[in-house]
Amino acid sequence: MNLVSESAHLHDGNGELEHVHAEDLAFTSFLQSLDITLTADCLALPDQDALCSSEDNEVLLYVNDELYTESLTQYIPEDEDRILLYYGNSQDENLQTYVTEIPSDSCYYSGTCPERGVAPPESCGLTCEL
Repeated sequence: MNLVSESAHLHDGNGELEHVHAEDLAFTSFLQSLDITLTADCLALPDQDALCSSEDNEVLLYVNDELYTESLTQYIPEDEDRILLYYGNSQDENLQTYVTEIPSDSCYYSGTCPERGVAPPESCGLTCEL
């Protein structure tokens, strides 16, 4: 995967960990670094038709097990947030399982849970090490 933005990207290609190098950077900026566009009610993936909220399916954002109810484009991640961007039926019986299974590994990389060990250095080419 090519690094499109030095401000936000996947942590050493770990698809479960966002790495942000700028304060107050909207989640949409991180997604743009992956060539994904998020609007108030649509999610556009590379080379695919946009997935937009409709009667049957919705674009939803969960942060720390809670549905984010403000405009999706306004969300600014904070250190250790657990995030799920979901498209589908909000009544899906598996949705709560998806939410509760979001990994909590960011503390490992930010150094706020030293009992879990020391994360390996990142090779993003910027000042990333703790």
